[in-house]
Amino acid sequence: ISEDNRYYDTEFNNTLELGLKSSLLNDTLNTRLAAFYIQRKDQQVKSSYMLLDESNIPVFQDYLSNAAEGRNYGLELESFWLLTESLAWQLSAGYLKTEFVDYRYQTEDGEFDKTGRAQAHAPEYTLATGLEYAINHAFKVTFESEAKDDFYFSDSHDEKSEAYVLLHARIEYQVNSFTAALYGRNLTDQDYAVRGFGFGNDPRDWSANSQQIQLGSPRLVGVEARYTF
Repeated sequence: ISEDNRYYDTEFNNTLELGLKSSLLNDTLNTRLAAFYIQRKDQQVKSSYMLLDESNIPVFQDYLSNAAEGRNYGLELESFWLLTESLAWQLSAGYLKTEFVDYRYQTEDGEFDKTGRAQAHAPEYTLATGLEYAINHAFKVTFESEAKDDFYFSDSHDEKSEAYVLLHARIEYQVNSFTAALYGRNLTDQDYAVRGFGFGNDPRDWSANSQQIQLGSPRLVGVEARYTF
């Protein structure tokens, strides 16, 4: 790492948040709503750039730097609704807008300007919802779904994920202190990216850019047992 890239400044956040908690329908519906605004001064960002070594092989310089200013704002909603004595519905939803108000950095390829771009790992919407049904005093079944909008993998490049939806399920047996369950996550075996970057990985032409991604967990089916004492 070059000497200029070894140091970064303290980040300061100024935050305003307004919230409302409610209990409705004879306490069967509980909700929490929050709106927030965050001003980020000298925002710390993970930066990197690629160099070619003496053998013409690409290597990366990773370091922390500062954007002059960034801002985040959005809404969050959480709710739990006991629809019947046996059926409950949970919901968690978020809407997020992020932006670099002023972010420029210098590499050997020149100056890059990310001003106005969204920040990394900041999907515009997230959603998680689930239904839990108690078959009887011992058995219950849960169906869940989660969704996430696309997002940038990094603040130093413009490679993005794709939006995705995952489905999960669980059947549980509980008697006194003993619990056993059969569960499945990502039941449709959806491919979804959690990290990624772009660079030339073809030795015939290092300048040809291609996206490299790390996938999230594939379909997982399992059993578990727990005894509390």
